[in-house]
Amino acid sequence: MSEEVLARMRRKFFPLYLIGLLASLIFLAHLVLNYIYTGKEQYLTLSMLTGLFSAYLAYSLAKLLRTKIPIYSYRKIVRCTQCGYEEEAEAKGGEILFGDAGSCPKCGGKMIVQKIYRKKQLKGILG
Repeated sequence: MSEEVLARMRRKFFPLYLIGLLASLIFLAHLVLNYIYTGKEQYLTLSMLTGLFSAYLAYSLAKLLRTKIPIYSYRKIVRCTQCGYEEEAEAKGGEILFGDAGSCPKCGGKMIVQKIYRKKQLKGILG
């Protein structure tokens, strides 16, 4: 999912969830007050169902706002076979483990790719 799709989903669904949540909370307050003043059980039953619906809408709204996009950067660790010097760098496409990575800046020995991994950064509502 891209940032544009996530922003479009938020623009589309945020007002719907918010209006639905506010309306269901107002209806819930009305049902509770009716139960308090009349004492009829049907208002209590409806207020419980409305409370569950309100909780679902609140959960959906929170989930929509907390959604984050994972962005991966690929890193590699190269190590000298003679002196053990290590450095971390951005990995490029086509590199293989234990492949040649040039010469060591310290001793001039052979550098090999020791690890290739991806680092995850989350980009969400705050950046």
